[in-house]
Amino acid sequence: KIKQKQHKNIQIKFLITQLSDIHFKESENAILKKEEKLFEAIRTSTSEYEEIFLLVTGDTAFSGKETEYKIGIEFLKSLKDKLEAYHWKVN
Repeated sequence: KIKQKQHKNIQIKFLITQLSDIHFKESENAILKKEEKLFEAIRTSTSEYEEIFLLVTGDTAFSGKETEYKIGIEFLKSLKDKLEAYHWKVN
């Protein structure tokens, strides 16, 4: 006789936010000026979600320079830290 275990249905609401073709440059990055607005847009529309996934697609660096990637990493880390401060798990 085979015993079957019953599991409760687990539902997790999550949000996928896509940022595409950011093109960070060594200078003059428009998105850096919009970081707070981007954060507020995500924060105000995501109160019902338990997790947020930031999906970065397309070109991150304008010309592929290491410094451009570092700017991008710092931008995404800052955005992630702000979102996690509101108790969301960000992936």
